Amino acid sequence: MRKRVKYSGFCWLMTTLALALTGASAAYAVCSDAEPWVKWVIGVGVAMMVTAPLLYAPVSISVDAQRISIRRPLMVKHIPLSEVAAVRMCPPTMAESKLCGSSAYFGYWGWFSQTDTGRYFAYYGKASDCFLITMRDGRKYLLGCDDGASMAGFIFRLAGV
Repeated sequence: MRKRVKYSGFCWLMTTLALALTGASAAYAVCSDAEPWVKWVIGVGVAMMVTAPLLYAPVSISVDAQRISIRRPLMVKHIPLSEVAAVRMCPPTMAESKLCGSSAYFGYWGWFSQTDTGRYFAYYGKASDCFLITMRDGRKYLLGCDDGASMAGFIFRLAGV
């Protein structure tokens, strides 16, 4: 089973604004008479703004008999089904704290924390589509995709938890 990650309207707005600002910064660095160190700082910032979502932003989630695969533009994260201890629907709340990652720039990805859920790594586009996977070793992943409830149920049946 494979489902695409759908981004919320807020994600699209924030991504558009961030890309516009990044493009304006790059244009300034190329066209201005600024000091070389300013151009380097802007160049590094632009490189980070472009590279981070290519490494982490979720595109789709798929499940087969052995693993859950989170597809990202340049990489795929695999979670073995044999290590899954629990699966439940779990939309994030407003009390969610970002520890390191993105809160709407090409979706939500990175380390987050909530008082009732604890610390987890998130890969989702809309809060309404989220489910929490708890691993046997205590790690947690908050995933979200189109029709997250059916994906969570499918993982629940395959993992036998």
